[in-house]
Amino acid sequence: MKPLSILLLLLFLTNWANAADEKKPSGTMLSFSAEASQTVANDLARATVFVEVTDAQSGEVARKVNAAIAQALATAKSNADVKTRSGSTWTSPVYGKTGRNIEFWQMRSELQLESQNIIALSELVGKLQGSGLNVSQISLQAAPETRRKSEEQATLDALNNFQGKAQRIAANFKKYYRIVRMNIEGGGQGPVYPIVRSAMMKADAAPMPMDGGDSLLSVTVSGEIELID
Repeated sequence: MKPLSILLLLLFLTNWANAADEKKPSGTMLSFSAEASQTVANDLARATVFVEVTDAQSGEVARKVNAAIAQALATAKSNADVKTRSGSTWTSPVYGKTGRNIEFWQMRSELQLESQNIIALSELVGKLQGSGLNVSQISLQAAPETRRKSEEQATLDALNNFQGKAQRIAANFKKYYRIVRMNIEGGGQGPVYPIVRSAMMKADAAPMPMDGGDSLLSVTVSGEIELID
């Protein structure tokens, strides 16, 4: 390494060390946290509906299931407020007592429904149940954009609460303060509230009762301040 490069490196390390010493806390250190919460509307509904058929002929099983799913898709896609996608599908043989011969075949196929229009999804689920499909699960949670807005507001409130707490602590000791460290925790994926978990639940074409309700989102700001004379 050239002498000039070595000199520059030494100057950099010296300045860095001096800067580190200047930032090193010398007053009283205090750690604490502050929290804020926001109520979030569970405005996103998800439902899983399915058809399950048993028959002695595997081809007949597939024909009946495919026909039922095609009809269900046509019904679901007529509602622009509800997003529809195919779920899992499985076929399995059911053996007799000897375990050698297949007595019949069983096939199940699912559709996944999602909407922020809870009434529209409720009515659609009722129609699909009336046409012979079953419901395996319905859940309610906050939509991503709804949750994001509430999380941003809760974060700002938590930061303000932390700052207010720091000011009160410093004023109590008749000192100034500076924030040394802060950490924000909370938010993330919200809870999912299952409404229906039933292997076989049938109904007529009446809408299935749903009430989204609210969930509580909390954000915690923890940190450390230094009291300065």
